Amino acid sequence: PLIGAKLSRHELLHFRDHGYVVAKDAVATDLVHDALLEINTALGRGELFANVPGAGGVGNKIVADGTLISQGDGKFSPQTRGSAAILNLFLKSKVWALVESLVGEGAIPPPMHSQIALRFPNKNAKEHLPPRQWHLDGEMNPQFSVLVGICLSPWQVPFCGQFTVFPGQHHRMHADCKKLGIANFVAAYRAEKPALDVKPEQIMAQPGDVVLAHPMLPHRGGVNTSCNIRYAVFFRPRRKTGGRASNEDPLFFEYDGIRALDG
Repeated sequence: PLIGAKLSRHELLHFRDHGYVVAKDAVATDLVHDALLEINTALGRGELFANVPGAGGVGNKIVADGTLISQGDGKFSPQTRGSAAILNLFLKSKVWALVESLVGEGAIPPPMHSQIALRFPNKNAKEHLPPRQWHLDGEMNPQFSVLVGICLSPWQVPFCGQFTVFPGQHHRMHADCKKLGIANFVAAYRAEKPALDVKPEQIMAQPGDVVLAHPMLPHRGGVNTSCNIRYAVFFRPRRKTGGRASNEDPLFFEYDGIRALDG
């Protein structure tokens, strides 16, 4: 990790209270360009929509709202998702150190793979974000410590497909999980998600910015009515040791940076 890169106290407080934070200029322009070259080269050879070995073997499809649906393990091949150009977004930038300033110094191993997430334009999509359309990653048990989303295209106007969050609702998810128990929580929320009583926030960011989000923060991909593809790469690092074993564990149990705020 790059020495000296860390979240400010203000950014840590924002993560604690809202469940996410945007760190500006975390990835250098040349690393962004290398990643885009890797992704667009893969697109050019038809990797995304072909039957890619190791990616489920069935390919992908686009549904009505412009979302990419992958029937299998990822949307791109393992070779692309684990290529140096993609992993260097985490390894050779400020991102690794920023994540460790949140979770713990030396606590995060280097990633071996990624999620390359594109959202294509849809001129027929409605510019609307229903309050029941959201999800959690790893809702049954913690599978990672923090969701890391790296912006690779401009997210400067609403409805350009950007990552969208429901601020502060990680507190509600955690409270409901403790109240109901994990199995009942998952069953209830899979049956019919409740309408969240906050306005979804479409993250505004520039290429090279990084979004760090709590695993229990409800989120969704945004609607894209722009003329451009939304590009992003996500990592889901897990703390080496001392992480949350259950979603009923304290919400910030594995975040040294958050627990230190009151120290």
